[in-house]
Amino acid sequence: MDPKDWQHVLESIPSDLVDLRPGATEFCLKAAEEHLGRILPESYRSFLRARDGGRIGDSLILGTPELSTLRKDALPSHLIPFHPVSTSGDFECFDASREEDGELPVVWYLAERDASEQTYVDFNDWLFDQLIDLRQV
Repeated sequence: MDPKDWQHVLESIPSDLVDLRPGATEFCLKAAEEHLGRILPESYRSFLRARDGGRIGDSLILGTPELSTLRKDALPSHLIPFHPVSTSGDFECFDASREEDGELPVVWYLAERDASEQTYVDFNDWLFDQLIDLRQV
């Protein structure tokens, strides 16, 4: 998927299903990365520069305010959460142990089992899937 396609698809979704903040500054991105001790994947950084997290449908996408205050010990150190899935500690995350060309695969982390499995190739694939689902509502 072309990284710009998500913005085009986003425009076709009813505004009452979308509540995203304005884009993050480079300063905020670097502060979040410093707090996490990890470089964010480029597809996610690109999204955050345009829209600094918020809600798309029922999905909360963490932005720099949330990333900068995350407890570092809440998940295994190689995982970078970006979408809380449940109140029991399940997240969709980036797996920083599997970087390829500046991108990280998306995994579903199950807190109860302390296990994860890959669900998307990268953030763009995840985001596009969320948007397409909403466009069909």
